[in-house]
Amino acid sequence: MNEMEAAPNEWSRRILALERQNRRLHGLVVLLVLMALVQTAWHLLPGAPVISAERFVVKRRGGPPRGEFSLWQDGTPAFRINNEKGEARALWALRRDGTLSLRMNDVHHMTRVEMLVDPDGLPRVALYGSDGRSRANLYVNDANQADLMYPVR
Repeated sequence: MNEMEAAPNEWSRRILALERQNRRLHGLVVLLVLMALVQTAWHLLPGAPVISAERFVVKRRGGPPRGEFSLWQDGTPAFRINNEKGEARALWALRRDGTLSLRMNDVHHMTRVEMLVDPDGLPRVALYGSDGRSRANLYVNDANQADLMYPVR
């Protein structure tokens, strides 16, 4: 083969190599455009779904409710913890007047301790007797002084 015949073969190989390279680059550009479109669509789609309800109950299959987070009819959000029989032992609620309350009951369903923060931010702890009546209240007054109050009998 002389030099003149070898040159067109070399050119053909180079042209074929350039065409293969061009197809690869074309495929890469198409892939990058598709990825950009997917990324843009991902940002425009709504986020994680919000689960909302007026009541969530925690329980074992076939067992009584052991916990409950609910919204009462008056709008009060409350979290209740139950014993193994499904009976209330603790109740944490944010009342409509703004009072935050944590009440704890004994095994006979009587409130024994209640911790409160009133709408003005003043804390109080109330202790109850086995008859359900208030026996002592520890509170902080407007002057930031602690006081212990016993009910009048």
